[in-house]
Amino acid sequence: MSTQQSKEEFYQLHAHLCKALAHPTRLLIIDELRDGPRSVS
Repeated sequence: MSTQQSKEEFYQLHAHLCKALAHPTRLLIIDELRDGPRSVS
């Protein structure tokens, strides 16, 4: 595996992760959970 191929795979995975977290509601949930688990009611 070349260095260029590794970089491309890294950026593909990074883009996929950023896309998954791009929704404002998901970011709000992550922010709420950063201090630990919370109850849902």
